[in-house]
Amino acid sequence: MVLLLGFLSFFVAFAAPYQIGQIVLVDTPLVGATQEQVGHRAVDRMIEFWTKDCKDLACVIGQFRKNVVEKPVPGFVSPPLDGASTKPKVYITDGHHRASALDRLMHGKLSDLPPNVQNLLGPGGQNHLLNDPTFRLSVQIEAIYPTRSQAALGMAALGKGQLSVESRQAVAGFEQALHHVKMGQPADAEVLLAAYKNLPAGLGGLEDSPLRSGVGTVFFNLGLDSVDYVDYIEFHVAEALEKQGLKLLPGDVLSKANVALIQHAILRDPSHVSLIQNSVLPHKAVSAKKANAWSILEGARKGVLPKNSVVDIVYDIDQTIATLVHEGPGGDWLADPKDPKKNVYEVTFDRIEVDTMNRPLVPRKVTRVTESYRVYDGFVEQMEKWRKEIEAGKVRVSFFSGGYVERNRALLEAIKLSDGTSVRDVVSEANIYGRESMVATGVGPEGRVRERFKKDLRIINPDLSQVILVDDIPNFVPNSQLEHVLWLDEDFPYPERLGGGPMVTPSPERIQRERDKFKTISSLLDDALELHRKEGVSFSKAVRRGLGTCNPQDLFPALNQLLEVR
Repeated sequence: MVLLLGFLSFFVAFAAPYQIGQIVLVDTPLVGATQEQVGHRAVDRMIEFWTKDCKDLACVIGQFRKNVVEKPVPGFVSPPLDGASTKPKVYITDGHHRASALDRLMHGKLSDLPPNVQNLLGPGGQNHLLNDPTFRLSVQIEAIYPTRSQAALGMAALGKGQLSVESRQAVAGFEQALHHVKMGQPADAEVLLAAYKNLPAGLGGLEDSPLRSGVGTVFFNLGLDSVDYVDYIEFHVAEALEKQGLKLLPGDVLSKANVALIQHAILRDPSHVSLIQNSVLPHKAVSAKKANAWSILEGARKGVLPKNSVVDIVYDIDQTIATLVHEGPGGDWLADPKDPKKNVYEVTFDRIEVDTMNRPLVPRKVTRVTESYRVYDGFVEQMEKWRKEIEAGKVRVSFFSGGYVERNRALLEAIKLSDGTSVRDVVSEANIYGRESMVATGVGPEGRVRERFKKDLRIINPDLSQVILVDDIPNFVPNSQLEHVLWLDEDFPYPERLGGGPMVTPSPERIQRERDKFKTISSLLDDALELHRKEGVSFSKAVRRGLGTCNPQDLFPALNQLLEVR
């Protein structure tokens, strides 16, 4: 009885400032984290999204109040888990990204904030925020643990405490102790604490998990709501991708190319799809399965075949499946004199103007454009054939053009198949890529477009052995990917290739060869696909059989000769 009264006295003294259910305002450096990592770029994107329309500091403060201060995150009170003292400390068990955003605004480097927020804060702006005692992280206390051991066991029972693979593996018996807690069995709290000591003392110490940022963006794009799934689901998926050896492209982890690469890696591997589907919380199962995202996962699970069995055929657009029709002489060499409008499609789209390095202009400028395109003979018929293969889950068709993605979508929407559906209906929206998805090489504006930007085919499928790009420009990919390009002629004198110089008239034989080139390439692809299926050789190797690897030094001799004569 004496011991019980003593413990109760200690508990009352320890928890005196706090009560279960109480909401407290805490300055972020004083808040303990129960995660070892966050996605730093995810935090960046969060701040950018909240403040993108802000014109003054009051707007920034208002956005953070609405999204952080007025939305309490759950937490508990315990002595510091690292044993630094015995004084009560507030830990949060969720909302680390939102809390990190507030911490960055108030205590981070000004240079780490979006430019518009930097300008609005100005010198001393962060001190202004610190002087407002109501502008703090709000935490709802859900538990009070008088001892570190109780806190460790409580965290484990709740499924909290995100640690890196390295931290989990560094403590012998940690996974076993965690399992015992989950099963309601006695567990060694000291083993848990030995691992939890790696948790940062404050939000500023959270390490970066780049893939976590990318996976979170993919979840958002697909419509997957993480609240329907077990805690840390994005981290679990990121770890699975890392274990598989997924390598991100250079540059921003949240670039369209990297997000596409991550999304494809998830949806094209049944183990990743199963990991997500099997992580739905039991009480959320009905709502999760009603979401459109669930149908995407189901489709991916049913459509993804064993490794190396799905073929990716990627088409460029300009001078590959279609060519721009110009006004005046030489503007439409491929027209059939008997039916000049055959295979011609008019498209209208909103073009987002960019600078010489492919960056959107500031302020934003949009131009409404109407253009006409002549589609090559045989393209529609080939898409009819591919549709059957796509529906069977054996072939995936993508379009990757250096043109504007809005134009690419509009053109594919305009091209109709025999049943009235469009090419855009046949392929996934995620498989239509434009110049926004190309990767900068570092060459400045003085270089040609193909030198400044490349189509990295890994955003289509990390397993390049099954990928072929059909393109009229063979070196529009990194040099390491040249063997995955099926090259169409680039020596036909279209107006846009003559640099504004005098018209060059091709021979009737050359015109006919240009008309037939897509059909010729399609026949070669059909043969390669048959070889791939009969002999088990990779699709890329099947295409390369009988073809030499593209050598950029030997390209375009005919066009170069024409230009020299001119």
